[in-house]
Amino acid sequence: MKENIRKEIFPFFKNNPNITYLDSSLTTIKPKVVINEISNFYQNFLPTIERSNNLLTEKSKELFLISLLKIAHFINSRTINEIIPVAGTTNGLNLLALALTDDLKAGDELILGEFEHASNYIPWLVIAKKKKLKIRHYKIKENFEFDYDHLKTLLNNKTKIIAISHIFNSIGILNDLKKIKKIIGDNILLVADAAQSVGHIKIDVRDLNCDFLVFGGHKMFGPNGIGIIYGKEKLLKKLNLFNYGGGMFQYYDLNKFDYRKLPNKFYAGTPNISGIIGLAKAIDFINSIGIEKIRSHNEKLKFLLEEKLEKINDIIILNKNIKSSILLFKKKNIHSEDINYELQQNNIFVRSGFYCVNYDNKLLNTKEQSIRVSFHYYNNENDLKKLVDVIKNGGDFLNGLFNSNKNKKCA
Repeated sequence: MKENIRKEIFPFFKNNPNITYLDSSLTTIKPKVVINEISNFYQNFLPTIERSNNLLTEKSKELFLISLLKIAHFINSRTINEIIPVAGTTNGLNLLALALTDDLKAGDELILGEFEHASNYIPWLVIAKKKKLKIRHYKIKENFEFDYDHLKTLLNNKTKIIAISHIFNSIGILNDLKKIKKIIGDNILLVADAAQSVGHIKIDVRDLNCDFLVFGGHKMFGPNGIGIIYGKEKLLKKLNLFNYGGGMFQYYDLNKFDYRKLPNKFYAGTPNISGIIGLAKAIDFINSIGIEKIRSHNEKLKFLLEEKLEKINDIIILNKNIKSSILLFKKKNIHSEDINYELQQNNIFVRSGFYCVNYDNKLLNTKEQSIRVSFHYYNNENDLKKLVDVIKNGGDFLNGLFNSNKNKKCA
């Protein structure tokens, strides 16, 4: 994307012309159309629904439902009955962990893995300890591919749930959810964390056949504080409630209540209407570009940067040859925080650390931090050049280390 076009589409770059942003796996820059859509809603509509029977709330409800339809269509859900608005991916995974384990008994088993983001591990871990559930771990091969054969050995009549990322936020590998579901069958629930995949690759929940899929808006050009739980309708009908209050009940008295049908069953309290409208507009923006075009663009940048970094001495690329919008690397004898600091001095923003993955990940050797560079459609080759130039040439206090020149003192 050319600089003048980028500044026109994304106000952030117009207001911060010197910043090179390469941390989209953390969060994405918001396009002007999304910002304007949210602003327009608050300026022209009443930001609540269904509490008063009047034209103001009905208009807001209409916008809300149209937006939900767009979201459902984007992931190829059958109906908005399968779409539950939540506060984000983390919130959605926590709610699912509570609801799906409510009926489990001591000794029942969950399958998780060491590459999961903390949001898709810790909630299950906390509940497993309380309810005395057993956690078993899937394996990742040396080439970072999911070990589907090993998964088969973990399954038994006590296995109830497997929770896994669609794309790992640390290494960017894509897991075959459809294949996983075929292996585990219909009696074991598949919960997918799609935070890193929605907005990067095409998602078809019917084709993937996952039972539940969770994602957030802020990693796909949408607002913060909004996310979606997708669930198969037959499962959502039986799913235990996780919120109670106004909007979700059909009738209640001092001794009992009866909840509404889907999707209102999960609409306790005023939903984040502006967030849903902003997310739908982000989907319009993605569709205007084309999801396959976005995927191709991001993978092209990843391999181009990989090629450039390999020419620099002592660079170790951790997810080499993996198609992704994420590149992970280290530099021998230099702490990643020092590299990150030097990049920031040049207004280049990446991520350093462990990326919310467990600190004892042996394949990644996460006892040593690394640098994560992540792309989206607004990035271009000039962004990569700036990054590579700093890493290649170093800066004031790292100059000697970067250039392996022992005679040159660090300032």
